[in-house]
Amino acid sequence: SDDPLSISISATKTAGKLVVSLVNPKDSEPMAAECELLGVVAKRGAAQILHNADRNAFNSFDSPDVITPKSHPIRIQAGKLLVDLPPLSVVTATVDIM
Repeated sequence: SDDPLSISISATKTAGKLVVSLVNPKDSEPMAAECELLGVVAKRGAAQILHNADRNAFNSFDSPDVITPKSHPIRIQAGKLLVDLPPLSVVTATVDIM
């Protein structure tokens, strides 16, 4: 995409695990990511999300838990990792691989 605010994805592979981090920087548009998992067989996965529906939400010393990691659903289907990202969110998925 030519949009400078497109989704950002990075991945790290270690023994038996693939960690994929995804960022949706758009403030009003959800995104769906479809990541093809080449060269590995994905068994199962779990994810955490940082997100708050209030775009101005923030953590402070007085309110340190306004934005906290929460469980987030992901799907592994036909060799792909499928992740839905709400606006202004960060998702980290850990996938067990062979």
